[in-house]
Amino acid sequence: MFFRLLKWILIVLVWPLAAIGLIVSVLAILIASPIRTPSVNADILSAARSIDRSGLPVATRFQARDGTELAYRLYPAEGEESEIVAIAIHGSGGNATAMNPVAKALADAGVTVAVPDIRGHGFSGHRGDIGYIGQLEDDLGDLLAELRKRFEDKRFVLVGHSSGGGFALRIAASPVGEAFERFVLLAPYLGPFAPTSRELEEGEAWAHPHVPRIIALDILHQAGVECCEGLPVIAFALPQDQAKFATLRYSYRLLTNFGPPDDYEAAFADATGPVVVLAGEDDALMDTEQYAGVVDDVQPPVDVEILPEIDHMAVLSDTAALRAVVSAVKGD
Repeated sequence: MFFRLLKWILIVLVWPLAAIGLIVSVLAILIASPIRTPSVNADILSAARSIDRSGLPVATRFQARDGTELAYRLYPAEGEESEIVAIAIHGSGGNATAMNPVAKALADAGVTVAVPDIRGHGFSGHRGDIGYIGQLEDDLGDLLAELRKRFEDKRFVLVGHSSGGGFALRIAASPVGEAFERFVLLAPYLGPFAPTSRELEEGEAWAHPHVPRIIALDILHQAGVECCEGLPVIAFALPQDQAKFATLRYSYRLLTNFGPPDDYEAAFADATGPVVVLAGEDDALMDTEQYAGVVDDVQPPVDVEILPEIDHMAVLSDTAALRAVVSAVKGD
């Protein structure tokens, strides 16, 4: 009888504890394994170095709800001023400088533009990390409140490029999205498993994700354990000497928050305003032919325009691309 009772004690108590210990050990190994930096993407590096920085406004600071000072660059409308203020979101690893050609083109067309350094980039917060998942939505809400002090009667449009385009889609389907009249997504990143994301070889890829660490932290996060979410989980294909300009790695928190929602198809359908997708025919990172299929059944319809002879970064600087961006923002 005693041995039978002991057997049940082992089954009920000891083996579950051992299984938990094994799971914890496996997760610890996945988390502790080192992150690898990918080979430099020469095309992206060249495009980053050739960004037109002429007329770049000085950074303006505002205080977010957690007390952190965040930065944005303001481009006042030139000539005949429209009723639109655009907020333009840069892509992964970059900062507001990358959107300078877009912002200048919009300002020349009468649109006032604010381009933030998203927290974790540029002059905003701690490079490569944020405080919690969802903080970027809070930051955008705080920026909107700051801008409305000066532009209270204007209509707002959200523009985003690449991961910033994915983030703009996240916002479009969120309560913060109700503040915007429309959304313009430039070569938006829709996630690693979206048909628009190409499978790239070493040297062609823009980033290398630490998949085991991401899986481990996903499991912990779903279990309500927020341990280790400040660890880096993705490295971008830029050389170390770019660290003073760019963000070379993202934490789990930043990667999870800065980009598209998990259900990007539902986000298109749930957007609080019209959505326009602009992308280049020669984009080496995104399979732009697939955007139309992604939004084919969405109601109301999503406008998709593929621009000939334009690549992933040229959508921010090519003359024809800038005309298309201006038209999309103004709703022409």
